[in-house]
Amino acid sequence: HAALARRYAQRVARGVSAVRRRAARGSSYVRTLSVFKGLATRYGTSTASSLRGLTAEQRAALESVQRRLSPSIRRLAAKSGLPLTDANVARFLQAADWRLSFSDRSVAAAIEATAKWRAQTPAARSPSAAAPHRVIDAVRRSFELTPCATVSSGDRVIAFRCRDAPRKAPARDWCDQIVRAVELAVRETTTVAVVVDCRGCSLKGLLDAANSAAPAFPALRTHYPGRLSSVYVLGSGGPVQGTWWFMRKFLDPRTKGKIHFVSDFRKLAAYVRDPRRGFGREDDDKLVVGLPGGSSSSSRDRGLLVAGAT
Repeated sequence: HAALARRYAQRVARGVSAVRRRAARGSSYVRTLSVFKGLATRYGTSTASSLRGLTAEQRAALESVQRRLSPSIRRLAAKSGLPLTDANVARFLQAADWRLSFSDRSVAAAIEATAKWRAQTPAARSPSAAAPHRVIDAVRRSFELTPCATVSSGDRVIAFRCRDAPRKAPARDWCDQIVRAVELAVRETTTVAVVVDCRGCSLKGLLDAANSAAPAFPALRTHYPGRLSSVYVLGSGGPVQGTWWFMRKFLDPRTKGKIHFVSDFRKLAAYVRDPRRGFGREDDDKLVVGLPGGSSSSSRDRGLLVAGAT
């Protein structure tokens, strides 16, 4: 038994060492993928459109939160474009797994904070108004609402074009543009989908684009629960997909089910109607993700990077 225990301990130690080596080699991929994961975490898949299917416990939680919301908060929320209907309150509850509190505050307090945030955020109150002059054009191009919709549910599609993302844009510009795009989408459909277009962007550029937009994501996770249906990562390349294959083992099924890797433009058409309207031509598939440091890959490497599971 002692010999078996020693062999088992050695095997575990070798496994831990291998994981550490892989993590060191793929640290940049992990940081990039954490942004994709952050898009999906705490959004939830909305059940607000089917309130008739709520259980007795869920209905009781919904009524409890509604009772805790004061008339002044209801007026503020309605004025800022978020009427506190059962559907809107249910989105916050589902993000909290139908508990009355998140880890840091109650659901009622989170709704109150969102109402106050919307009242102070012009992009949330009036998304169709012209963007402020200070928001640079590159930010507008890199994250915008497209004319496309998803095949399965008809959700509006937002494009995050990593190749066009400016590397040193102010965080406030990103927040304004991302909130504006999401607001325009959810005023037409209950949930939205995001296509992260990685084509033509090196791995370093992909990481830079993700880090540039990252400051806006906490506001989305906090104030838009239940709004994101799925994230499609287009043309990210083999290394990023390989790292995702490792990371997904540690995620909950709901988050894993929302993130999809699409290797090329033709396969995107299985998820998005008429993708040419929002994502250019199939020829853009030749613009694959480069190798670390921005260097181009050989023709053989290009084939390996483009090929991937959806």
